[in-house]
Amino acid sequence: MRLTLILTKPPSSSILNTCMKLALLAMSNNHEIGLYLIGDGVFCAKAGQIMAEDLGRLILHGGEVFVCKEDLEARGLVKNDLIKGATILSDIFECLVDDVMEKSQRVICF
Repeated sequence: MRLTLILTKPPSSSILNTCMKLALLAMSNNHEIGLYLIGDGVFCAKAGQIMAEDLGRLILHGGEVFVCKEDLEARGLVKNDLIKGATILSDIFECLVDDVMEKSQRVICF
């Protein structure tokens, strides 16, 4: 089963812990994970942030982390600011719709 997570909250949000616990638990049960970071969620992929270590673990175990290029640039971040393995997408919404409609069995927004 594939689970798509959409995260729009900044690293200071209390919901991040829930999001990462869910993602890592699903992966430990052999589910595929696609995590989309949109809006202030792009800050979560910044190296050194609270969530960076968990995101790195997610990527290491085969999870996919997608970052919205437009939101990244609007917040003054560049590729070198991000954790290794995060994928920057200029067409993130097109990819998200494809993921939700064609691949995922569950979608959760945070």
